[in-house]
Amino acid sequence: MKPLADGVFTRAAPLALLGAEMGTRMTVLQVGDGLILYSPVKVDDALAAEIDQLGEVRWIVAPNLFHHLYARRAKERWPDAELLVAPGLLEKSQRLTGGQVLDAASPPEAWRGVVDVHLVGGMPKLNELVLYHRDARALVVCDFLFNLNEGGAWTRTFLSIMGAYGGPRQSRLLRSVMRDKDAVRASRDIMLGWDFDALSLTHGDTLEAGGKDALASASAWLG
Repeated sequence: MKPLADGVFTRAAPLALLGAEMGTRMTVLQVGDGLILYSPVKVDDALAAEIDQLGEVRWIVAPNLFHHLYARRAKERWPDAELLVAPGLLEKSQRLTGGQVLDAASPPEAWRGVVDVHLVGGMPKLNELVLYHRDARALVVCDFLFNLNEGGAWTRTFLSIMGAYGGPRQSRLLRSVMRDKDAVRASRDIMLGWDFDALSLTHGDTLEAGGKDALASASAWLG
């Protein structure tokens, strides 16, 4: 596990899309003596041991309609943890038995005053949940922002075509699922209203500092 900020840790894993290496990442947030696993990656025994050293896994979050592949496996490894999913995901995937929708307006009681939740509006085909860890001053997003800066020739070419290469970007793929630009902008403004510096992304490099400026710059096209 790689520390990002006080109480926030990450673990990257490989992930390819049409032969282009995009990578993926799990973010682990400490809430008291409990842990939130956001967008779990494949967890083997060695990684599970590292996670268990940080605290008790109490919540597993599948944060949007596309990032849920390893959520069920994480739940099987930590059966006492709550499986919290994005709206619409239970209908999409029948494998997420025992899961419940994470209501951004009513998160788990233990999160209150520690971790804020927001459901990004205007993208019903994504329905992304983002988290803000107050004490760590860290924002955690999934597909709302990419920060891809490495890769071979095909990866660079493909991601450049998708508008997702070379620093913090909101990709053309992301824009294609946007249905209400005003609602997306309102969600972006809520995030920018949070006091964060660190930024954890599922695809690309994390930022220990400058996260708010990166988000503001990448989403400036929203107005």
